[in-house]
Amino acid sequence: MPLYQLRLPASMDLEIWLDEVTWLVWDELLHHSQLEPLEPHAFVRIREILHNVIEGHLTTYRSCGRWSYCHAGTTPSPWMAETDYRPEELRVHWYILEVRESLEEIVAEATDRVSELITVLLGATLPRGVLDANIETALRRGLGRYLYENPHCGIGVFCDGALRLDPWSRQECSPWMPTPSTM
Repeated sequence: MPLYQLRLPASMDLEIWLDEVTWLVWDELLHHSQLEPLEPHAFVRIREILHNVIEGHLTTYRSCGRWSYCHAGTTPSPWMAETDYRPEELRVHWYILEVRESLEEIVAEATDRVSELITVLLGATLPRGVLDANIETALRRGLGRYLYENPHCGIGVFCDGALRLDPWSRQECSPWMPTPSTM
């Protein structure tokens, strides 16, 4: 099962990140899909869908990001723009995104569910090709900006006994600054 590191800046928690991804999807839908205007409650529903899809793939542990092997071998995800690659950024919220086979399964599930919602809200069947492509583009941008690959993630000596945390809890998942002894 592939693991990816979702690393958010210290100023951003999962809720803020989810808002960012939802706004990207919203912008794609309103400005690039030539849809009728959507009511504001559609934004809330899209955000709920994205939360539910991502929640099933997301976890974090007390030890995430605290050890040298968390950083060693880190590469950008396939969707990360070169300008977003910041492996040296240490003071971050670390999360693990687990997928069965590839990142595409998360995007496909979210795209399908958002497309279904839009169809229901507008009361008409829409051509799915353009709609789906726009949603997928937004999701890849929103995920890719903060997503890293690391072959050592989840298999380090301290990973097995690590305390699993609720990734959505701000109290449990606060950013930290590593000390030289952990690097």
